[in-house]
Amino acid sequence: QPGFVVGGPIFMNRTLFMVNYEALRMKRGASTFYRVPTPDELAGRFSTTIIDPTTGKPFPNNTIPQSRFSRLAKLAVAKFFPSPNISAPQGNYQLVRTLPQNQDQYTVRIDQSLGQHGSVFGRVTRATFDTISPGSVSELGDSKFVQESTNWQLTHTWVLRSSLVNNFRIGRVTATANQGAAI
Repeated sequence: QPGFVVGGPIFMNRTLFMVNYEALRMKRGASTFYRVPTPDELAGRFSTTIIDPTTGKPFPNNTIPQSRFSRLAKLAVAKFFPSPNISAPQGNYQLVRTLPQNQDQYTVRIDQSLGQHGSVFGRVTRATFDTISPGSVSELGDSKFVQESTNWQLTHTWVLRSSLVNNFRIGRVTATANQGAAI
């Protein structure tokens, strides 16, 4: 969690600055359970009756012939389905991995003394946050959440009399929070 703050005078102690930065880099452990096809299921062998959609009759021995598998199905079997690695009520495949969570924030501020006309300061703060949440067993379904915000403020303070102070402040906050596929 690195960061720094630096500040000081710019011009004869009438103009001051401050810059701040902080970051967070965290690796979160994630353990998710899935139900993946067994080797027999991937080979087309099932323990229940499987009906042939072209004839309406059961496949012999509840086995779908390999010749009936499409090219896409063969590719999916080869590329996207890991072998079961556990036997648990939650599923037959456990995926354990580390997922990132990152955060950055910086602030820049300038203060200016206006003598008898008061003081003014301006500040800008920008923050970003992103994380990945687990999706499908093939990691193709992972989702990425990204939040960005920027806010700024400008303030003028003027002491008119010992019992009367005028304070004018204007600012704006913009923020986005997007979630989508983590490709």
